[in-house]
Amino acid sequence: MNRKQFSVMLVAAMVLLPCSQAESAISLRAGMATPLSEFKDLAKTGWSAEVLADVRSLPVSAFTIIVVFNTSHLSQRKYDFMVGTETHTQKSQMTFTGGGIGLRVMPPTPVFKPFAELLGRVSSVQQDFRNNADKASMESKTKLGYEINAGLRYGVSPGVDLELGGGYTAFSQTKLKHKDAAIEIAPRGWQIFVGVALTIGL
Repeated sequence: MNRKQFSVMLVAAMVLLPCSQAESAISLRAGMATPLSEFKDLAKTGWSAEVLADVRSLPVSAFTIIVVFNTSHLSQRKYDFMVGTETHTQKSQMTFTGGGIGLRVMPPTPVFKPFAELLGRVSSVQQDFRNNADKASMESKTKLGYEINAGLRYGVSPGVDLELGGGYTAFSQTKLKHKDAAIEIAPRGWQIFVGVALTIGL
């Protein structure tokens, strides 16, 4: 995790604590993120980290408004292609840093707690690109997207739950570099995660 990403996650934790309700859950998650479809040509499987917090429980039982701060880094992908009779090589890796707001559904069961989440996301999409001449460039764009998660919580002690889950994330069309040219791609990927949810009384 670079300095910018660490700073975002630290600020997120500080912001989420006071915005939570009188008794709220804060989730800390880490896992693996994998690009999908044509996005796989620009990056490989990497890691992700999230901080989520309950903002307010809705009058309907089991529904809660949540906020999230997320950072993920997809590993470098090396891609060879032909230009005429010459072999060109590109190296590309991706970083996403941002947040969002959404809704969690989780029945109030005592020990095993299945949950589902739908969030709107805004994120900085950054590509670190090197071409055949070893010229480097780094571009960052802000994009909108959404995230869908599902998983299971298991209560290990009062106020402490373990989490296991997976999800899907997609962002709007983004201009990225590929084969020494600019192309439009909608970044999409899936992730699996483990985490811990802490119930905190403020």
